[in-house]
Amino acid sequence: MKILTVTDIQKLVQIIGLENFLTHVISALEENFGRWNEFILSPRHGTYYPEGVIPRTIRSSPVKSTGTPKSCQ
Repeated sequence: MKILTVTDIQKLVQIIGLENFLTHVISALEENFGRWNEFILSPRHGTYYPEGVIPRTIRSSPVKSTGTPKSCQ
């Protein structure tokens, strides 16, 4: 798993531009939240890394998924 830092996001925005970056983020959010009812309902826990805790507050895996969920690729 790659943890994105502020520096990583800044570099990405410099490469593809802010408008393109925001368009991709909005598209991904619309796609994922548009399939909200397909996701498995289960309790989530915080994942601990040396850099800190990543809280799991949203559904992360569609029911019909095979392999890695697109949101994790």
